[in-house]
Amino acid sequence: MFKRKAFLITLAIAVIAAMVFPACASQPAITPVTITVIGADGTSEVVDLAQMTAMTGDGGYIKTTLTVRGPFSYKGVEINELLDLVGGITEEQSVRVTATDGYTLTFTYDQINGNVMTYDGYGKLLGIEDLTMLIAYESDGEEGFEGSPRIVFIGEGPPITLGPCWVKDVATIEVVPAVAEWQLTVSGYETLTIDRSTYEDFLASCPSCHSATCVYHDHTYEGVPLYILVGAVDDSPLEEEHYVYNYALADEGYTVRIISSDGYFADLDSDFVAQNNIILAYQKDGEPLPENEFPLRLLGDDLTSEQRVKQVVEIQLILPQ
Repeated sequence: MFKRKAFLITLAIAVIAAMVFPACASQPAITPVTITVIGADGTSEVVDLAQMTAMTGDGGYIKTTLTVRGPFSYKGVEINELLDLVGGITEEQSVRVTATDGYTLTFTYDQINGNVMTYDGYGKLLGIEDLTMLIAYESDGEEGFEGSPRIVFIGEGPPITLGPCWVKDVATIEVVPAVAEWQLTVSGYETLTIDRSTYEDFLASCPSCHSATCVYHDHTYEGVPLYILVGAVDDSPLEEEHYVYNYALADEGYTVRIISSDGYFADLDSDFVAQNNIILAYQKDGEPLPENEFPLRLLGDDLTSEQRVKQVVEIQLILPQ
């Protein structure tokens, strides 16, 4: 009798448990979303984003071709929450984000804290706003997101920010010494403002055509061919999201003015700019340019000393009327 009562009690407990906790047995396991976070002192943590406190919000981005995507809804972890696991970040530091394919992009302290340029839905510049930078792993609306960790910026509005900053398939986040921010204005039939992050993404997005080197005084400089930057504002059509130099317009003749931060400038003929060996360099021997050349320098074998403009901040196309 005692055994029978014990059996009935055990059976009743099992039935009640199945009724009260049915979801426990059928709920699918949460898929891990892991990245590596490295502090300034080398401290390393492998983090599962899906197990951390999540934040949701909306944001969109504008591509270098001025195409606006979104806004979409995202779920992820605030980047400062991750950095706090390895000692955080100071104003004298930046963060280098590396994707699974080896692509890297470095964010300044201000960018990490959400101070980034925003645009309207037509690609018009609005100004810097206070946003939140997430490592997102879910999206409601963005086709092809597929759950891979990605940099996004969310906020009120919702905000539209530069697409090159939205690094996909993030593998590693590392605190590094600070990098200096800068901007280049390129104007012709339209005006583009290109910051350091966009410029670096421009190089990495198509190394075979966007990246070039020049050896000058035994130093190797790396940058973007000048004609490609000119092609972004010379009213030429896009081909597979690549800017195309308008050779027909160049044959008609116009002037490309390269302007330094101190107001010095050099004028180049459009047919001369079509040469691929003229570059706007941003690195010297693998490092940012020194102060007397920073942020950009015009270089090329066929340029005169007066045309090798240092500290370039603007390119103007002086077009025929």
